[in-house]
Amino acid sequence: MRLEIENAEAYKPQRTYAKLAGILFLGVIITALGGSFIASYIAGSGTFRETAMRIVASERLYRMALSTVVMATLSSALLAFALYAMLKPVNSLLAQLAMIFSLGDSFRP
Repeated sequence: MRLEIENAEAYKPQRTYAKLAGILFLGVIITALGGSFIASYIAGSGTFRETAMRIVASERLYRMALSTVVMATLSSALLAFALYAMLKPVNSLLAQLAMIFSLGDSFRP
């Protein structure tokens, strides 16, 4: 019985990181999709001049969309750390490898 109580205390930070990772994961998906959709809708298709005119016409909204995409990128880096902290007690080496690949994926163009 005492062992179960000690294990419950040990897994408390892991649960906190799991909750944080879940919230960040949903947040990253929503912000990245929203920002990308708005930016691509404003830019549209056509010649460079037409695209530039549409962006200038709604410059503030376009900048907000690009800022949202940057926030999603930074949040995905935080998500990588939360997943690492959550999975470290299971297997430290695999958790580090997953974090490295996740960070590399979040900052690629």
